[in-house]
Amino acid sequence: MKTDRRSSPELATAFGLLILFSLFGLSCKESLAPPDTSIVFLTLPGPKVTSSGDAHQICWCGGGTRIAFLTQDVVGGNVGGTLKSVDLLSRTIHSLDGTFRPFNYIVAAGDSVLYDAADPISRRECISLVSDNGSIPLTRQVTLGSLFAISADRQMIFIEGVLPDTAEVVSVKDSVVTKLSFQELNGIPSGFSPDDKQLYFSDGSLLNIADGTRTGSPAPLPPNCVSLNWTQNGFYAISLSAGPGGDAYTITNLLTGASKVFWRQTMNDSFVPSFIWSSDGKKVAFERVTSDTQYLYAGEIDSATSKLFLSVQGRAAGNTSLSFSPDGKHIAYSIGGNIYFSDL
Repeated sequence: MKTDRRSSPELATAFGLLILFSLFGLSCKESLAPPDTSIVFLTLPGPKVTSSGDAHQICWCGGGTRIAFLTQDVVGGNVGGTLKSVDLLSRTIHSLDGTFRPFNYIVAAGDSVLYDAADPISRRECISLVSDNGSIPLTRQVTLGSLFAISADRQMIFIEGVLPDTAEVVSVKDSVVTKLSFQELNGIPSGFSPDDKQLYFSDGSLLNIADGTRTGSPAPLPPNCVSLNWTQNGFYAISLSAGPGGDAYTITNLLTGASKVFWRQTMNDSFVPSFIWSSDGKKVAFERVTSDTQYLYAGEIDSATSKLFLSVQGRAAGNTSLSFSPDGKHIAYSIGGNIYFSDL
């Protein structure tokens, strides 16, 4: 899905314009809308991208200047939504798939968006691709099935097969399908190896795409493993451990055995973690939810440090969706149905 990836100079120029716009033009534009007092921000958010209040799941597209998002509505007792995108410079919103339907997943595919949703006519689950600005060519159906995993370059997807113990690897570019047959796998499909020749699962096991053979984890997973990510720099496992000073997140490179703590709890409370990785695998974002506050952090793998970039009092913010910019220097998030972004 790098079919229209912009060069680094173009991306830098786009973000330079974005920063200037944020500093000089954003305050004027946002001042036209009444301030949102329904959410109490303990740590102030970055620039607001949308004010429609209907942004649910988001993904920052590969060109760097648009964020795609799903709305969430209830129509006739059915829960669903539509797919849109917002331009970060003009704040213009584009309708990408205006059909109300249940969406399961969206992911950036260069300057396009790959999405998993039910076909409104056949009701069968399918994976489709559409430009991030809604321009021609229109939506193209890539394959039928349910998205399980996607390669780092967004060119290959892994879906569940129709028959038991089968799966398919599909090329997004030309819809070529490679069928796989294998014995039952433990764990949940999590992603592709950097060379796209293997798939890894939540239990650490590996599946060879060429012949469907399966091997065990390259190294034992740490106890309480909560996230895996295989990058050019290593095969990483994040685990949650309890200690006398509070719970801590530890990251381990399974290929080298190196392990370090990148976040340690400083308050005695409970939380529910979730993890989003940057496309280069160098940063990870996670959410900690207590009884009355949401905390959003971004951690840097190499330096083993983490940064609190947003905290919200109460649970009024509802569902939070996170997405890194393609260069990993910014992070977008939806809070209370609106999209914001912060520099990292």
